[in-house]
Amino acid sequence: MNEELAESYSLIQDAARGGRYWIAPRQLPTGTWAEYRTDVATTIEDAGGWFRITAAYDQINNLNWTVDHRRRTSGDTAGHQLGFPVEPGDQTREVWRSVRAAIETLEELLGVPPPASRVSGPARQAAGIERSFWPYGDGADFDAGQKDADDAHVRDQDEVRPERRATPIPDKSGEQDR
Repeated sequence: MNEELAESYSLIQDAARGGRYWIAPRQLPTGTWAEYRTDVATTIEDAGGWFRITAAYDQINNLNWTVDHRRRTSGDTAGHQLGFPVEPGDQTREVWRSVRAAIETLEELLGVPPPASRVSGPARQAAGIERSFWPYGDGADFDAGQKDADDAHVRDQDEVRPERRATPIPDKSGEQDR
């Protein structure tokens, strides 16, 4: 299960970094959980640990449903070829946090030492990762105003420095005088 959660953790980070979900038929994995959750339930004595693991898989299932729903209902051919865009309301950061907590719980249960851990490290490391992947928040705390302001700033910079453009805009100023 730890490997399955680690794969979900990585895919969610990739989606947050790239702004698009994985392409079909890929999904966040849940097969091991479905097969072994009863065994895990008898092993975990801490109710909080069990809650963290089940919450992560519930959120993984919800995100799988969201992505699958977009695939089935969208006519966007780019989405089918490149992956559908991550939307702020998708709560990918919350799913990522939940998966991270489940991995930490399982690693503690298994006695995985920090060097071999998938997620161990100072809390500031996780906070730094979070800020780099979700700089404007996610879901309820998404700051659309700041994102729009930053996007406008980048566009302004492109206008000030045209050499940054991929395709130069032709100078048509002399055509009006003719």
